[in-house]
Amino acid sequence: MKKVTLLAAAVALGLTGCGSDSPHTSNTPGNDGTPPGGNSGDKSSSIVVKGFDGYFHNAVVFADVDDNGKLNLDIDTVFGLTDENGELTLPKNTEVKHSLGLQTLRPGDVTPELAQKLSTLPDNTKSLDKLLDLYTRDMDLPDQPMSNAVVLRTPKVDGSEGVVISPITDLVAIEMRKNNSTLEAAVSAVSSNLGGTEEAPIDLFSDFVEDSKSNLQSARLHKTAQILTESKAKNPSEYEKQIEIITDTATEKSEEIVTEDNMGDENLVNDRPIIDPTEPETAIRNFKLLVNPSAASAIQKQIHTLKITETDTVLETIEVPNNLFEDKYSVDGALTPVRPSVKIDGEGEITAELDETGTTLTLSSSGSLENPQRSYTITFEAEDKDTQDEDAKVTSTLRTTFSFNVDLLNTPPSVVDAEETRIQTEIVSTWNLIQGAQFTGEIPVDTLFEDREDSHLTYTTNIDSAVPGLKSEYDSVSGVIHITGYPTKVNSNKVNFTIHADDGHTSTFLASAPANFTAPPIQAGSISINEELEADIQAQITTQWSLTVGKDFEEAFSVANLFSSKVSGDIEYYAHYAPHDNETPSNPIPGVSVNVDSSGLVTLSGRPTSETNNVVLYIAQGINFSGGEENDIESEMVTFRLPNVQPGDVTPPTTSIEDQYLYQSALENYNDEGTGLACEVRYFDSETQTLYAYTRTQESFTSCPEINTSSSPTNNNNFESLGSYTIDASGGYVLNINDGDESFTIRYSAQKYQDYFVFQNTETFDYLIDDKVESMTFEEMYPAYTTPQQLNASISQRITDGVTDDVWVEGTLHYIDQNGNINDMDVDAAMNDVDDNCTDTNMCESGVSDADIHLKMSCDEVKANYTFDVYSMSGTPFSWEVQYFDSAKNNSCGIDFTSITPITSGIRTIHGEVKEEKLGKFVDILFSFAR
Repeated sequence: MKKVTLLAAAVALGLTGCGSDSPHTSNTPGNDGTPPGGNSGDKSSSIVVKGFDGYFHNAVVFADVDDNGKLNLDIDTVFGLTDENGELTLPKNTEVKHSLGLQTLRPGDVTPELAQKLSTLPDNTKSLDKLLDLYTRDMDLPDQPMSNAVVLRTPKVDGSEGVVISPITDLVAIEMRKNNSTLEAAVSAVSSNLGGTEEAPIDLFSDFVEDSKSNLQSARLHKTAQILTESKAKNPSEYEKQIEIITDTATEKSEEIVTEDNMGDENLVNDRPIIDPTEPETAIRNFKLLVNPSAASAIQKQIHTLKITETDTVLETIEVPNNLFEDKYSVDGALTPVRPSVKIDGEGEITAELDETGTTLTLSSSGSLENPQRSYTITFEAEDKDTQDEDAKVTSTLRTTFSFNVDLLNTPPSVVDAEETRIQTEIVSTWNLIQGAQFTGEIPVDTLFEDREDSHLTYTTNIDSAVPGLKSEYDSVSGVIHITGYPTKVNSNKVNFTIHADDGHTSTFLASAPANFTAPPIQAGSISINEELEADIQAQITTQWSLTVGKDFEEAFSVANLFSSKVSGDIEYYAHYAPHDNETPSNPIPGVSVNVDSSGLVTLSGRPTSETNNVVLYIAQGINFSGGEENDIESEMVTFRLPNVQPGDVTPPTTSIEDQYLYQSALENYNDEGTGLACEVRYFDSETQTLYAYTRTQESFTSCPEINTSSSPTNNNNFESLGSYTIDASGGYVLNINDGDESFTIRYSAQKYQDYFVFQNTETFDYLIDDKVESMTFEEMYPAYTTPQQLNASISQRITDGVTDDVWVEGTLHYIDQNGNINDMDVDAAMNDVDDNCTDTNMCESGVSDADIHLKMSCDEVKANYTFDVYSMSGTPFSWEVQYFDSAKNNSCGIDFTSITPITSGIRTIHGEVKEEKLGKFVDILFSFAR
């Protein structure tokens, strides 16, 4: 059986020292993280996305690029609308690099901006008018509009199989975001919350609707999903904060409602309990408010007979059946009419009013209609309540809409079909769109539309949004739309765009018939490589370069003529020991750095510190480079093999860390007080070859101890021995600890960096399990200072009383760069209360407590390298939500921590923990703040 006593002690020694065990888990369980982007789909096949709690028809599927769980038309990629089976097939070769989201729509939710976005999609067949009128239907109740506008997400995108988006997959996305979990850990946690076990986990990405009438687990999961959709729509932000309790409550309720006997009952669909996220332990029994199809049809027939013309004085009445909305309040209860409210769009030129009985709708105008809209929408809305009592709770609202047209004296322009066909033929034969390459084109539009009133027409096109990077401008003199620019994105599919004519009448912006066109696919921009010059450069490196340990080296060569392209734009070069800038080199030349300037001059300089063999130098060119995988134009990687570094006559001197006090930061527990940033002190005594550590006290969490540095730790009772060390042949300091079946070895290796040291240690833990020796090896990196001032500047700093008075604490983050050398960047942090009277919208925060970290690294890099947590010492722990904010201007990231709990007395520590795969390449981020 495996013992853990030595492991705990050894980890404490290796990572942070003595006094208590190092923490392995957080005492603030509410942290927020960001799920990873989905994997790219199989480029040889299409990806089928399916959305449901019941199958969602006409829901918007999108890539959540900004990862905020909301549909942002300026940033997110819209893929299209689901069909009656809840499915959307993404175009062939679509690469999905972010979590997928699904937005449901209530009647009236489609904005002109969303309609325009949908109209440009390759498979769209609907007019803008039709797109504006559509809404989502849950096919569990196919005759009913959705009462909820909600976003559901999935973090799992696998091109080899269908992609499911449901309230259940949304639980996984929330778990990953809230607790900074991996996909596997989130799946395990959600399955457990839903009643699954390790032996019988729940398949969270299954289509549980398909067999919900015959499989009890699927039927209950279906009901749970319905409850979750209703509950999230009630209060999305509070829903995520209380998600574990809500999941438990929903699961219990579904088990209560759904049985073997009734799981196929059609009436079960309408039984929709709801959980108010502010009261997560209670499920309110509710039956869904419905629109009566016969009543809606009766209203539509009357509206269809309306004949309203511009300049008319409107006075029309429409009989409204009193059962347009119906609800019931118990399992066996009868449907009861619910009185609606009514409104009409427009600028008030037509009003809509229901009489006291709610059965007669009057449409009227105060005078003759002047500049009316071409179309008006009447919206009826009713409240869904859990009971008929006066104090009944409103669980949601339901809408249904009806539209009618006004005959305008000034008719909108109409498309000349023959001219539309001619222009489309010309586009197909003459347009050649290449990513990053300059494009100029023109479309003659003066004969594309005809207007009954022969008005002076102006023209607009949405090609700017259909093909990002292109711009359009109408020239009224020539009657031509000029299109220019540089397409920024590759698109293997044809792209739809439209042209509208406007005669100046206020009603024709979206009402005029569009001319529809299809642009050809956008080809990938390319950069070619001069293979002859590549061979010449390799020959120069092989025959003329010589590297020797301990000897200065500097060589340079130009790669400007190595690459060529038809693409225009800003050129950047890449030169490193690793093929990617976010990858640590596996075989660099230590001591020799690589640099490349904007002209393409590559320079290697420095003094090799060790022998090397078969080192590869990677070179590439990029055009209009932004770091986005899907948009940038990059060459193939060119590799040059460098000469082996030969041994030198003199071995470079090793760095001695002995006989000096070394101050380092550590995340530590202390008795029952909690966890926080402590100042640890080490001393390698050369005379006895003993490693000493300062005994941790509560004061270690507020500042570094005052030490008489002229005296040895053997004369200081506050120090204790951690054991004897040896020095190996490579100059490493090796500490061994043995305890029967277990042993722990730490190899300390330090480099002098500026006026302090940076350690890169290796720790090996050997233990006996089932009579076999098993091993675990860890790497770590941290700075150690010879004076306490640097650490004191980041320990127990002041918590300020408002965001505008933030005191930023400045720190240094060390890492291994692409050349294999130690490097550093600034990292700053602050913590404050949120000022209720804050008026600066750029500075004000949600919640009542706030903390921030800012560092010179993109947020994608931050998420790849770190996970974040907040710990408490001598104060009540509480949950913090974490969000990431990129600054593209200076390639930096702001990590924002917010909490709805006020900061009490005590010490709060912000910890950026290096991910396992990055250990030894980055140091942990640690700041503490006190009140």
